[in-house]
Amino acid sequence: MDDPNLTSVTIMDIAKRAGVSVTTVSRILNNKPDVSAKTIAKVRAVMDELGYAPHISARRLASGRSNVIAVLPHATSSELGSITYEYLTGIVDGAETEDFSVNLLPRGTSQKKLTSLLPTGQFDGLILLQVQTKDWRVDTLRQNDRPFVLLGRTEDTEGVSFVDVDLIEGARQMIDRLFANGHRHVALVGNALNQPVRRFSAGLLHEGYEKGMADHGLTPVVVNADFSVAGIVAAIREGLERHPDTTCFFIGGHVAMPQVLNALRSDGIEVPAHVSLASILPDSSADLVMPRITTIDLPGRELGQQAARILIDRIKGGTAAQQVLLPPQIIWRDSVNTLQGQAQ
Repeated sequence: MDDPNLTSVTIMDIAKRAGVSVTTVSRILNNKPDVSAKTIAKVRAVMDELGYAPHISARRLASGRSNVIAVLPHATSSELGSITYEYLTGIVDGAETEDFSVNLLPRGTSQKKLTSLLPTGQFDGLILLQVQTKDWRVDTLRQNDRPFVLLGRTEDTEGVSFVDVDLIEGARQMIDRLFANGHRHVALVGNALNQPVRRFSAGLLHEGYEKGMADHGLTPVVVNADFSVAGIVAAIREGLERHPDTTCFFIGGHVAMPQVLNALRSDGIEVPAHVSLASILPDSSADLVMPRITTIDLPGRELGQQAARILIDRIKGGTAAQQVLLPPQIIWRDSVNTLQGQAQ
């Protein structure tokens, strides 16, 4: 049973025992500046001694914050699979270390609905997933002066905090590795320029692919596709019909790879026996299929953790935008053959 004497401890008791003012104790509880490290250590030692645990809701009321961050996927995206789970796991990890909770907003949240939610105080800031090249959510949050962080990038990132992988360099390095393993005919699946809703990440991968092919004097081949299982499979079939000398398809977006491989197998296309395949995927997805997929790694959990930490820093008063670009990592697996006679 709890000791009733401990549950009735107040900040006045703490102040009296520590020999400081109630205001000083309050400032320490709310992480305010201008309190010496020696005083903080003394007050916290008294808190531990008396078993004082400030009530969460009271602490939040004192700070003027809800201590909740919201996560908003894009309304038109169907991408709520493994990578979103990785993002959310990382965001929750990063938030919990700062005593924040996470609220996932409905994917269908409209501009009108978002605007109506902002003044309610239900959350202190937002993390945006599935960022588009021109994204109304970014414009709305800028106009309402609410802290937000992009997990990914949009076309205009001036003054905007984001966390992303360097996808241009990642795609360029992927072409380098494919070239070194004998591939001279690499087709990109997913023409970002013709997508109904353009993902900015797809455009970055497209740019890196073009750079990599140009570096090696290779002719780029881009096969238009939407990033669904049916769209990717149809694009690969079309690519093989139009460009039968293609030895590897580089999928410029992340999709449900087990379903893609099964659908190709049903069409008599075995990977990598008939054609090699590379993509951009989180490790947990790329490594658990047969064959295992060669990828630009998408470290969703790390990206989510960093996005949460940056957002909470902004909520607590950080003013400068933080733009974090993680170096790409190419993970070589079974889905790409080494072509004899051409590999370097």
